[in-house]
Amino acid sequence: MRIRFRIKYHENDVKLRVDYRRAVAKLIKVALKESSPDLFEIYYGNKKANIPKPFTFSVNFKPKGKENDFFILENNHLLNIYLSSFDPVFVVSIYNGLLELKENPMIFDNVKHEIVDFFVFPERKFNKPEYTFKTLSPILVREIEDRKGKGFLSWENEKFIPNLIESINTMIKFYKNVDIKNNIDIKLEKMKSKPIRNYGGEIGNIGYLTISADPEVLSFIYKSGIGAKRSQGFGMLEVVE
Repeated sequence: MRIRFRIKYHENDVKLRVDYRRAVAKLIKVALKESSPDLFEIYYGNKKANIPKPFTFSVNFKPKGKENDFFILENNHLLNIYLSSFDPVFVVSIYNGLLELKENPMIFDNVKHEIVDFFVFPERKFNKPEYTFKTLSPILVREIEDRKGKGFLSWENEKFIPNLIESINTMIKFYKNVDIKNNIDIKLEKMKSKPIRNYGGEIGNIGYLTISADPEVLSFIYKSGIGAKRSQGFGMLEVVE
């Protein structure tokens, strides 16, 4: 299930931090706590449990410029936020929580802004064993051998695809209790890598991926995103028509 909501700013030259994904992740977290304390406790209440979050998101906007660590937004600028999950209950909880926060989305202090609309996308059907996807938000792939969890790979690294498949397999094993490691293939096209300002040290990868797998797995990937830090605004995909 996918939704889009928009945040509108009523001041000119609003400064949007380059690590804006952190602010949006906070908004989603607050919305979930507001609407469904039980779900919030499952996914955020016990940090040691490290439960994979069931969602991903991406943010779309067009700044008029950049100043140091900020993007500059024009008056009445819209920030488009897309959220996707395989769990419709989770999405509805976020939706309800955002409605309660509609006039106070808490992303920036001292800047007048509001959530102005919502849109629910129709369900996409997957009936083929192969689809090509484009990235809506950068994919992060961990260097699994880095036990501190701070190492990330560029798409050019020979470990990129194996580690990405391992990440997908771990998530699907957790939620579906099946091992798909030997039944999935990924090919990369027109990929680019760049440093990401989030918590530091991340390498984002954008481009196109052709993924071969069972249609149910492809649907799950489409809804939940792929790679690391999906719930922080990474790894969201769209089907190339």
